[in-house]
Amino acid sequence: TMYCGEDLRVLDFGSQFTSQNFERRMTLENRGRRTQTLRWINQSYKDAQLTRMMKVKRLQKEGKKPSARDAEEPPPVFSVHPEEIELRPRTAITFTFQGYSTKMGALKELLLCEAKVGKEKGHRIIFRTEIGATFINPLLRPSAADFEFSYTYEPEVMIQTQEQDLTLTNVTELPLDFVLRCQPPFSVSGMEYSLAPGEDAQLRLEFDPGYRGGRMGNTLTQLAAEANFA
Repeated sequence: TMYCGEDLRVLDFGSQFTSQNFERRMTLENRGRRTQTLRWINQSYKDAQLTRMMKVKRLQKEGKKPSARDAEEPPPVFSVHPEEIELRPRTAITFTFQGYSTKMGALKELLLCEAKVGKEKGHRIIFRTEIGATFINPLLRPSAADFEFSYTYEPEVMIQTQEQDLTLTNVTELPLDFVLRCQPPFSVSGMEYSLAPGEDAQLRLEFDPGYRGGRMGNTLTQLAAEANFA
């Protein structure tokens, strides 16, 4: 008998950022007297592969060349590690359920856990797990879309750094860690930030007219944010 202390029927990861790996661990225990071989199958992915394969064969039969999109199945959104394992009596194994997607939206897949007891030839389904998550893009809202600095050279007048205030707001429903990068002659007062949902970051944009190598008429066109998501 396989036992899990948690409900395996539905595994909902809630909201998650796109292009970011996430995972959850769950333990299964073999409470029976015989060794069992367990394996996880992504049934949704398996069905999608079969559908795509049939489409390719149909196109080939009609004398048409399948497109690269038709011929190649994208990877599954969810996976389990290890996929297959032999579990002796009175022992347990912790499985890692992982998710990853570059696309936004609510995505779900069906995972099947099959077991083979002892030397039996066939496998039987012991768990059906509907696994899903809602994928969202990280998003910061700036207090202004454009910032302009101007400088006119005047002899014998000391060059001074110009500053403007900028507020960045995390408008997603997840905590967000990010790094700001800015090219000279512009700079930013801070680089690394961690914002809770709805939280603001107050910072200063600075322009140095005396930057060596700088040219008159430089404009701040973009702050590049390299994001690491919590």
